[in-house]
Amino acid sequence: MTLEAELQSNRDEATGPLVEVRDLKKHFFEGDNILDRLLGNGPVAIRAVDGVSFDIHRGETLGLVGESGCGKSTTGETVLRLQEPTDGTIRFDGDPILDMGGSDLLSFRRNAQIVFQDPYTSLDPRVPVGETVREALDIHGIGTLEERNERVRDLLERVGLSEDQFDRYPSEFSGGQRQRIGIARALSLNPDFLVLDEPTSALDVSVQAQILNLLNDLQEEFNLTYLLISHDLSVIRHICDRVAVMYLGEIAEVADVDTLFESPKHPYTEALLESVPRAETAERDRDIETLRGDVPSPRNPPSGCRFRTRCPQIIQPAGLDIDQQSYREVMHFRELVEGGEISIHKLAEDAGLSGLEEDDQELNSRETRAFVEEVKEDVLATEVTGTPEQVVDEAIGHLAEADWESAAAVLREEFESVCETDNPELSEDSQPVACHLYES
Repeated sequence: MTLEAELQSNRDEATGPLVEVRDLKKHFFEGDNILDRLLGNGPVAIRAVDGVSFDIHRGETLGLVGESGCGKSTTGETVLRLQEPTDGTIRFDGDPILDMGGSDLLSFRRNAQIVFQDPYTSLDPRVPVGETVREALDIHGIGTLEERNERVRDLLERVGLSEDQFDRYPSEFSGGQRQRIGIARALSLNPDFLVLDEPTSALDVSVQAQILNLLNDLQEEFNLTYLLISHDLSVIRHICDRVAVMYLGEIAEVADVDTLFESPKHPYTEALLESVPRAETAERDRDIETLRGDVPSPRNPPSGCRFRTRCPQIIQPAGLDIDQQSYREVMHFRELVEGGEISIHKLAEDAGLSGLEEDDQELNSRETRAFVEEVKEDVLATEVTGTPEQVVDEAIGHLAEADWESAAAVLREEFESVCETDNPELSEDSQPVACHLYES
């Protein structure tokens, strides 16, 4: 059998999604060594990927977008079994890849490849690029050595290099050329599916466009299916058919690329799109409303909706009369109270009181009022009126007595949101979104 025939034999004309991912989880664990076990410390899970589901159809490009650290690259690596998942199912061409081993797993490796983010570290500096591209063909024993070398030369030319560069080393190439070599390596086995992990982020802008156009051309020529991982929304819009927006290990929204950019649903998607620089002169002086705070740690993600700590549209309890900004400030104040992160002694001193140093220290009504006003001015950072103000004052009164539990309970009863208590599931409509704002 010729090399071309062997490579073509891995094609399958079956219908349906090429890649199906359901409830995929990948947790890393800290404190899981012998010393921690001897000390009785339990392992701490870092929930890098925590229950994502999506399909990728044949011949399409699905973009996976989100801020750095949200789990995009880990998702791509786990789909290829470069990382072993903690839970969930992955099907490739209808076959469950987590059950594969031996020849079945080797066959899957032929059909699914990856282009890594950094073209400088993904190539072995001691190996000529021709041998790097040929390595997968050698491992799978496809064709003769002469046939394999000929295929490598053809691939180098196809990605915009020349066959006489076969024996050169990575140090002799620019960043864009190295990424072309990485693409040639990924194509060597004639795969069906490629994971493109930030393929242009380490490149100059002019080179980025060349690589993206090359990937478009190769997809059409070889009937490839892509999972494109990126934080650059301009790249996503240029090359993708559909987009999955990821936040802190979960999928927030899925839509076709035009719908996502023109009519986003999830507040996080809206914030991402708002942050994209715009070239129009009319947009020069626009104010960009940035997201509050940083992405929470995957070691201890927020309860309920994971985006709630930064969301500008938190759902308030029924009947609560307070504007959104003030409500967010009160929620932040609640978090400080529940975490015991307020220095009541320092605040008492700032209010001109003796300090609450003694456990049995009691304040009279005038002193309590002074303490309440000091906390509201220094910690709450917003004005509330009516019933919400009365509740806040009552909670601060408990803080004056160092009764943290009662203070937290009072605030929780009045201000607790469904966004805190229930984790929204990805809906099953034409534009799936995981947000309580869209639940019936």
